[in-house]
Amino acid sequence: MPVEIVTPPATEPVSLAEAKLFLRVDHDAEDGLIAGLVTAARELVEQSTGRALVTRRLVETRNHAKGGPFRCAFAPVTAVHAVARDGVALGDTAWRLAVDAEHVIGAGAGEIAVEYDAGYGADAEDAPEPLRQAIRVIVAMLYESREKASPPPFDPVFALIAPYLRVRL
Repeated sequence: MPVEIVTPPATEPVSLAEAKLFLRVDHDAEDGLIAGLVTAARELVEQSTGRALVTRRLVETRNHAKGGPFRCAFAPVTAVHAVARDGVALGDTAWRLAVDAEHVIGAGAGEIAVEYDAGYGADAEDAPEPLRQAIRVIVAMLYESREKASPPPFDPVFALIAPYLRVRL
């Protein structure tokens, strides 16, 4: 299920300043490291939950052999810009976004490409606070365990993201 990022998020849901405050770091020597940890933590939360925290534009293409609703890889979907089946653009009246803001109805069967915007909003504060806190906790765990051989436990993170997991039936 290839997903191409057309327009990346304009900001991270947790700023470098917020992360440094959470870590109690008051110097600039590790800003690059901490910024990288914030990005890695965001990507982990997004991949784990199937939710885009800050709005970005995506194009998702896959073989949708069974037809039926096309489930977008990232939710919430705020806008669908184009739908194509087997390389042919479908008119705006041929499909619609379902009320769950994650399925495109009417795409049909075949090689489906959907260009859409997903995310809670353009600003960091638009993302749900439990998911932002999960990012802070992951950053802290990775920062504190960066010289250890074993990975940190992620139990507190799971508790924060569990209500946002997307269920597949």
